[in-house]
Amino acid sequence: SGGISGAAGIMVGNELGAGNLERGKSYGIRLMKISFLSGLIMLTLMCVSIPVILHFVKLTPESVSYLKGMLLVTAFYMIGRAVNDVTINGIFGAGGDTLFDMYSLAVCMWCLAIPLAVAGTPPCSCRNLFLPLAGGCDLCLHLCRRGWQAAVGAVSFPEI
Repeated sequence: SGGISGAAGIMVGNELGAGNLERGKSYGIRLMKISFLSGLIMLTLMCVSIPVILHFVKLTPESVSYLKGMLLVTAFYMIGRAVNDVTINGIFGAGGDTLFDMYSLAVCMWCLAIPLAVAGTPPCSCRNLFLPLAGGCDLCLHLCRRGWQAAVGAVSFPEI
């Protein structure tokens, strides 16, 4: 969808810049349909690959059901991601509407995603509150478990 988004920005932007508003509009509509089709193709490929992925991992039955559910949610998310990527980053950007992109990303992240992540995190202690913001990476977990001083001494960086 990233390549289609870039192509949409170039094709629609060229037509709008040349004054061909109707052709730019028809290109935008056509590329939206193509992005929906590419989202369906990604959905299909991900759904077909789920048994292959599950074959290569050694998990408990409960973990397999969780992984299968997460992969299905991600597969269906691909349709919306493809359409939004082409629409917001490609077509709207080509038309000069970059503020909508900024506002939509800011509102979705700060008003929806982060509060929902914080609400879904079990309250362990106050210092674990930043885990949803940091993505729960291994270093962040290590920092929360051991404390900052112990973690900094334990982290080793490879020499270049």
